[in-house]
Amino acid sequence: MEYSGFDCLFPQGNDMDAEVSRLENESNIKLPESYKRFMRCYRLGKGSLNKQNYLDSDINMQLPLISYSFNGDSSFLEMDAFLDVETALQDRPYDDNLLGEKALNLMQIAYTSVPSGGGVYIGLNPDNHGKVYKVDWDGSKDNGAIVIADDVFDFVSKLKSKQITANGVDFSKLYKNWGEDFWRVKK
Repeated sequence: MEYSGFDCLFPQGNDMDAEVSRLENESNIKLPESYKRFMRCYRLGKGSLNKQNYLDSDINMQLPLISYSFNGDSSFLEMDAFLDVETALQDRPYDDNLLGEKALNLMQIAYTSVPSGGGVYIGLNPDNHGKVYKVDWDGSKDNGAIVIADDVFDFVSKLKSKQITANGVDFSKLYKNWGEDFWRVKK
């Protein structure tokens, strides 16, 4: 199971123009056109990444089989999910010294598990409009905000999947039942 770039996402036509315009007006911001195109084409929010879940029958819970990292280096940035636009706009760090309106003016667009104290952000100022940033508050040497892509499409094109082996699943024993969207492990 290897995925990269846009294979990591679920295509989904979203007619969000009216909703996005309303949210932009309420927030008094202008979202980058590239990000608006991205929102129209792909699923956002929980389940936005194609993580290929399996059913762990011991705990009766679905767990992911793969994770996604930027540039294939999970120590750099490991993805959890893209935020839906309403959550992204509500969670903006308006008065933060680095990320707020008087500084870089960033909006978080994705959650990450590495770094856990940060995420993926997009620039909203005229000089960084649409640029994608990695924000890391975990105390690594790259602490703060660094530009990692020119826009959200450039960012997604560099995502790569990685099999999660810590759960001990034998990938050769995976199967799906008709109509199910998750894998099962043959006993």
